[in-house]
Amino acid sequence: MGATRLDSKLGQQAEKKANSRCAVLDARQIQHLSPRGLTFASEHYLPEWTEVGVEMKLPHGGNGKISPIECRGVVVQCQRQSQGSGFEVSLLFLDLPAKARHYLQAQAAQPNPLGMFPR
Repeated sequence: MGATRLDSKLGQQAEKKANSRCAVLDARQIQHLSPRGLTFASEHYLPEWTEVGVEMKLPHGGNGKISPIECRGVVVQCQRQSQGSGFEVSLLFLDLPAKARHYLQAQAAQPNPLGMFPR
């Protein structure tokens, strides 16, 4: 999986770009990814019920091609991480396209989906 971009009203990377309304997450920040949503680490607090735009790059078919996927999500939980600094944010997808949902369902059935989460 490539980077995931979250657009929000909070400007997640204000220190990098003053008027930015997005954050780019890499696989190391994503703690859980499923057809229903994702959980990720953030340096910034996101209020619950904040609606955000999500862009993901997922493999398409078996040809190794990467396809951009766009949908909306809503923050359902944001809490301080138990270790270290920052927050753990849980986001529920609102309108994930069917192809992406099916792909993530298939990956969830495999051990270590997408090769992202060490076990």
